[in-house]
Amino acid sequence: MKDYTKAVKKILDKNGWIFLRHGGKGSHDIWQSPDGNDTVAINNGMKSRYLANKILANAGLEDRFR
Repeated sequence: MKDYTKAVKKILDKNGWIFLRHGGKGSHDIWQSPDGNDTVAINNGMKSRYLANKILANAGLEDRFR
């Protein structure tokens, strides 16, 4: 099973999103949009392609995993 975490973070970084901080117990990271109006939480150890695509959609990006 593939881990999508690194790939999602790379896509966010490429699109100008900024890493803000580690969440709670380090199980996720918080990223902020380039304009500072939105945030998304990235689950560390994300195995679900569906979840990875949902995070990218919530970030307003058109990149998707197939």
